[in-house]
Amino acid sequence: HIADIRALKTLSDLSTVLISIDALHYFGNYTFSEIVPSESPLEADDLICMLSSVAEYLKADRTIVFWGILENEPLKSWSVDRLQVNYDQPNCCSYDVGFSNGHSARIQFFMDGDDISIRFDNQSAPLGSIHICWVPDPVYGQIVKQLASLNITVQIVGSHTGRMQEPQDRLSAVTRVRKSGQVVAYLGNIIDDIPAMASADVAIGFEEDPQGFISKAVCDVILAGDLNWLPRLIALGRRFEHSAQANTNIIVGSSVLLTIASFVSALNPLQLIILFNAPPVIAELNTIRSLNSNCSRL
Repeated sequence: HIADIRALKTLSDLSTVLISIDALHYFGNYTFSEIVPSESPLEADDLICMLSSVAEYLKADRTIVFWGILENEPLKSWSVDRLQVNYDQPNCCSYDVGFSNGHSARIQFFMDGDDISIRFDNQSAPLGSIHICWVPDPVYGQIVKQLASLNITVQIVGSHTGRMQEPQDRLSAVTRVRKSGQVVAYLGNIIDDIPAMASADVAIGFEEDPQGFISKAVCDVILAGDLNWLPRLIALGRRFEHSAQANTNIIVGSSVLLTIASFVSALNPLQLIILFNAPPVIAELNTIRSLNSNCSRL
């Protein structure tokens, strides 16, 4: 879905695509490993149980919260007595949680390179950690290669730490790329992405959100759940722009030639009408051909 046909022209000039880190779950899977040190009072799977308990307490969607790692885990949880969300640290947010079975923990989220580290501590000692990494689908890798063949770079923007300055950081990433003279598209899907999407040359949504808060209010282009449309729309836009320029040359050039011909040759009125109307018809057919979806396949 293209909200404004002018977005097709902007896509044809695109040089950079920024993808929100929160949209990566569309293009791959998150896997995790649980590390419980021998001196910890916890047992295997207790850390996942803590996360599951927090998700249940917050009434969060298990398929989405904590990067979806709880979706295929057994529904095992402890009763939560208290939970406090802290934003007092510059590089991460944390939960202070107390459980009815006597356990308590501070749960902190950190970026570890491109991966995520969740650390569990109490006042006396570390309880363990969960390491989460994103594994891209093969299709995502193919799309990145197709975009590279169109001279378009792809960058991941944002962090998973829930920092208060996250929206501003994502907006700054768009501003930085635009100031370098590049035309930028931003693919986002959460509220933190809205400032960056509004500032980008093209705002892209992967699919429509149920309330339409982002897809209808911000997005110029919605990919209908298929990332393959991104390089195809770019290729289509470039063909359309090339066709429009060719059509301009055809119409202007033929008009000049026909005007000259009408003075120097003995053409009857019917022949002149046919010749003067032929270039617009050819241009229209050229435009239709350029918008054929098969022409955008890479």
